[in-house]
Amino acid sequence: MGYDHSELCYQAIGCSGLFNCLACDSCWHDHDLFYCQLCFSSNNCFGCISLNRKEYCILNKQYSKTEYEATLLKIKEHMRKTGEWGEFFPSAISPFKYDETVAQEHFTKRVAPQEQSTFSSELKSAPADISDVANDILNAALACATCKKSFRVIPQELKFYREMKLPIPRKCPLCRYSERYNFRRPRKLFTHQCAKCKTEIKSCYSSDRPEIIYCEKCYLKEVY
Repeated sequence: MGYDHSELCYQAIGCSGLFNCLACDSCWHDHDLFYCQLCFSSNNCFGCISLNRKEYCILNKQYSKTEYEATLLKIKEHMRKTGEWGEFFPSAISPFKYDETVAQEHFTKRVAPQEQSTFSSELKSAPADISDVANDILNAALACATCKKSFRVIPQELKFYREMKLPIPRKCPLCRYSERYNFRRPRKLFTHQCAKCKTEIKSCYSSDRPEIIYCEKCYLKEVY
């Protein structure tokens, strides 16, 4: 969604200071933009990316005001017929596969098939002290201590672990990521009472967490 002093915007994300814009991503201080991304202080553009202080552009090509308005009208008519006008950028043009994004963490849970590792004992044999780890660890398939799926250590990782004096991980990258993800707060609001004035407030901290929650007024008093 769009935010921060934006008006008359629809299907916007990561935007600020927009007026009358449709389906824009990460655009700031613009007006009358349609299907644009990373445009700044620009106006009257369609399908443009990475423009700064530009106007009357279509697909990053400069037009006169008259040419722009006539061409945009034709584009709108065509997109309305195809049902595309008013919709956000389709997933078909995403540079990432669905499984490469965090979308499934918030919408549909997808579980990858479990792989049986034939190297379950190698993980246990990895020395706890990184200084005792030989380079042949790069040729080994290690078994995750949690899911038992096999994973490998690449040269860049081993170099980093040695520099930082860290042990070889006992868990695969996906399990490590899942543990970090669980530290995130959920994407929902919970009803609380301010710990000071007892005013009812909304917070992304669930009621079973230990944090003390203040309303904005009481929080600012504490800080300043």
